[in-house]
Formats: sequence, C-alpha cells, structure tokens
Amino acid sequence: MGESGLALIQHANRALDDDKEVNQGRFARDALNSATFATGIPFAMLGKPSHYWLQIEQGKQDEPNSITDAVRGTITGKHAPSE
Repeated sequence: MGESGLALIQHANRALDDDKEVNQGRFARDALNSATFATGIPFAMLGKPSHYWLQIEQGKQDEPNSITDAVRGTITGKHAPSE
C-alpha cells in the first residue's frame, strides 16, 4: 500500500511537468488504494473498473464489442480473450 502512495506522488510530479503524460488509469487505481489505506474503507475494489474504462476513454484499449465484453472488462479490468 505504501507503494501506491509513492506512485501517487510520482503521478502528481508528472502532472506538473508539461512534457510528460499522466496515465490516468494508473493514477485512479493508486489514488483509490491510497484512500483505502488511509481510511480503511475498501475503495480499492473500484480500481480495476476505473482503470479499464479510463484506458478505453484515452484510446489505449479498444472499446468492448458487446455488453458481455463490457461487463467482463468491468469486473476483471481486462478485455475478453480473443478467439
């Protein structure tokens, strides 16, 4: 959990530097892990779905092809295996 706090600081430093891009999915996951550590409330379980959908929003992953793929991606944080 301490690693998430350190990563959160590194993301903040990247956000202040105009030349570097912040990975929003990873930032969201680290922020949720840090909030879980600080409060004891299980926010971390929202990390996979938020990371998955932020990656899609940024164009780093393809959009799901069906509702089944969207649900699977939301639960696991990964795309469905290709056939």
